[in-house]
Amino acid sequence: MLSDALWFLKRSDDWVATTIIGGVLWLLSVLIFPGIILQGYFVRAMRAAANGERAAPSFTDWGELFVDGLKLFVVTFVWALVAIVPAILLSVIIGIGTFTVSEAATGSAAASSAGGVGLGIASLVLGLLVFVLGLLAAYIGPAAGANFAIEGNLGAGFDLSLIH
Repeated sequence: MLSDALWFLKRSDDWVATTIIGGVLWLLSVLIFPGIILQGYFVRAMRAAANGERAAPSFTDWGELFVDGLKLFVVTFVWALVAIVPAILLSVIIGIGTFTVSEAATGSAAASSAGGVGLGIASLVLGLLVFVLGLLAAYIGPAAGANFAIEGNLGAGFDLSLIH
C-alpha cells in the first residue's frame, strides 16, 4: 500500500510535468486561486486512487479543478468551524472576564482574586473543550474531504453516516 502511494505519481506518463505544475501551484498557493486549483487536483487524485487507477492524473480541465477545489475548501472549512467558533467564543469570554476581573481589582483584593481563579478555571475547562473539538475537526475534516472526492457530490462531505 505504501509502495503504491509512493509510485502513484511516477507511474503517470507525464509525471515530470505534473510535478512541476503542482510545485508551481504550491509555491503560488498564497495567492489563493492556485491553492484552490491544487485542492481540486487533490480531489482528482483521491478519486483516481479510490477507483483503483495506478497512475496519478494530469493537470487537465482547469475549470473542473477549480470547482472541485472550491467544494473541497467548503467541506474542510465548515468542519474546521467545529473548532473555530468555540475558540472565538472562548476568546470573547476570556476577554470579557479579564476586563471584569481587572475592574474588580479596584475594589477588594478578595473579590479580585476569586474572580481571577474562577476565570482561570473556566478558561482551562473551555480551552480543553476547544482542544477536543479541534482534534475532532482534524479527524473528520480529511475524512469528509475524501468522502466528497470519492462520492463526487458536496453533500457527501457532510454525511456523517459515510464518514468513518
